[in-house]
Amino acid sequence: MYKLCICILMIFVCCTTRSNSIEEQFRNNTWLLKSITINNIIINSPENSEISQPTLIVIDDNSCLFQKCAPGFSIGSFSFVSENQILFNEYVTTPVFCQLLTNEIFFNDFDDFINLNLANQFTIQISEEYISPNQSFLRLELIIDENNRLTYYNSPTASNNDNEFKYIKLFPNPVSDFVEIDISGDQKELIESYILYDVTGNIVLKGKLIENKIDLRYLKSGFYFLCFNYDRKKSFKKIKIIKN
Repeated sequence: MYKLCICILMIFVCCTTRSNSIEEQFRNNTWLLKSITINNIIINSPENSEISQPTLIVIDDNSCLFQKCAPGFSIGSFSFVSENQILFNEYVTTPVFCQLLTNEIFFNDFDDFINLNLANQFTIQISEEYISPNQSFLRLELIIDENNRLTYYNSPTASNNDNEFKYIKLFPNPVSDFVEIDISGDQKELIESYILYDVTGNIVLKGKLIENKIDLRYLKSGFYFLCFNYDRKKSFKKIKIIKN
């Protein structure tokens, strides 16, 4: 009986560990940027009237969104090379129009840091920190080495990836002509407009969503990012166009 209880306990611990893996925690949280450390110099994230703590949100299986000064943003494609190591394969940046010079300088430093380390693996560390006995948050470190890293904290009050993006689905994807937009429930009424960006961050198409489909027949093959504007928020989807 004692051995049976030990076995059950080991199975429970194993399953719990898997369900809270580093990759799952990375994907299922909204992360607030605390600081960038470059050559052992800490640069704190902006917290002002224009932007407060830029966010990182995973938007599909291998892409994440980096929020900047509106309407600017960046999207990075990533892959996990091991349980605690991540590689950013590409990094797409749209023009950033910051009103405050300090914000523009910060995001230039951020872009330079990411682009400089595209070929390098980041080690991911996620730890739990307590504000009080009953209140805690997660700390995310994306580490190149002891002198170069990104530091994030999770936002318990922000909508995570599941709630924010799952009700918008694209099909087919890849696509060659028309892409259909599947929006669940009454959420369609919230969609105000869409913008399609190419991988260089340029706008190639924009308009109102009509009949839940978008004509992509005249675009070249390649990857694009489709942004939906709704209820003062943005939802991004990655789409691949293939031409015969």
